[in-house]
Amino acid sequence: MGKLSARLQSGRKALARIAERRAFESYIRRGRVPKTLAALSAAASDERKFLSLCAGLSTKALSNGKATTRYTWRTVGDGKVRDAHAALAGQVFSWSSPPPSGHPGTDHNCRCWAEPYFGDPAVPDSLLALTRNRHVVTDPAKSVASIETLTRPDGSIAASTIRMVDGTGISAVFQGSSVSQLVSFPDGASYQSLRLDEAREVTVRQDGETRLRVAWLRRALAPNLLPPLPALGPLPTATPNDPGNPSLVEITAAPWATMLRGVLELYNAAVAAPDALGVGEGDRSVVAFKIWTGGTNGEVVSLNQETLTQEQVAEVCEFLPDVQAQTNEAATENLPQMATMTPTEWGNLVHWAIYNRIRALKVAHPAAFANVFPEITVDESRQDSSEDDGPKYGQAKTSRLDILEKVSASTYCVYDVKTGKSGLTQKRLLQLLDKLPKGVLVYIMEVRPFE
Repeated sequence: MGKLSARLQSGRKALARIAERRAFESYIRRGRVPKTLAALSAAASDERKFLSLCAGLSTKALSNGKATTRYTWRTVGDGKVRDAHAALAGQVFSWSSPPPSGHPGTDHNCRCWAEPYFGDPAVPDSLLALTRNRHVVTDPAKSVASIETLTRPDGSIAASTIRMVDGTGISAVFQGSSVSQLVSFPDGASYQSLRLDEAREVTVRQDGETRLRVAWLRRALAPNLLPPLPALGPLPTATPNDPGNPSLVEITAAPWATMLRGVLELYNAAVAAPDALGVGEGDRSVVAFKIWTGGTNGEVVSLNQETLTQEQVAEVCEFLPDVQAQTNEAATENLPQMATMTPTEWGNLVHWAIYNRIRALKVAHPAAFANVFPEITVDESRQDSSEDDGPKYGQAKTSRLDILEKVSASTYCVYDVKTGKSGLTQKRLLQLLDKLPKGVLVYIMEVRPFE
């Protein structure tokens, strides 16, 4: 040892710590360590390999980081799109053979993105020798019992089946630009999401009958959520053990309740087993909802799960990289204390560190971070603590958001910081539905350390 400068030696050790932590997190969440992360950890543990890594960073080829070998070029669809890029919209390209302008997002200020395309347009799956792989999860702390996948010779996924411990099944089929996902519950109800190019369709079935079906166009940033899906009226606020006034998720005959369960199952499955659901590295699984009022249906709610690329998320939730960076740094600086604390105590410590970091950014850059609020409180009247007459921190009958970005009067981004194993729950989603403003499109996404 001793061949590296003090600065590089410090960087190597920091990389080793981060790689080790990320490998542990990946193993806990997915039951495996990605090859790229294992290679990074190995490089950080050896000086020669670390020097080779540093030397190769400047010449590293563009990595697609996708679960596919091809993609469909998508644009935002507004008047700012370059004519050359607008002409590429809807066309299928190979990651190994980009168009003359390069892959989506490589041109300066390009807002286009690559939507995964599964398979080869010229070769149907019926002519291919698909590879079947089944993995049984033995960790009792996991909600996933088994994962079975069918992959094509090019490595892209053709189909998958995920079995949950409670008997819920998630089946997905990937063909071209079409993705069909079916969530089947033990009580016989089901939730199906179909994506075909720009079209989206959701179907809810109960007691062998179709109870709800809605379709919309996903023009730019998903979803537009039109038309709205009918709920049963105002969201109940009673506790689940109150038989006289059951909560929304307990009204099992309601198609809205099945939609809620289906969206959550797909969201948490995409976080826990991204490869099986065709999620590329760096992409985000999000829950989006909007509540309307008025009209013949009274209060109506639309709810959907979708996987968005980094480019898509950045178009709306532009502070996600900042939130992720502050979460990583807060967790890193408090990592030495993790061994002496309970998971809850360490999680609270990290949340408090993130709060202080965001507050410091708001003080240092008031204009840039004016619409970002850490540890914000919302009450039953759908007001929040950022308003002059809003609720106070810790006030009764309020809920707390880790970080809220008010993109505009009509769009919010909620960043839910997670330091443990639990994902987004029905209780948490109902809290958000019950307290966030009506008429606002809300994107909800988890942020975990070292993502």
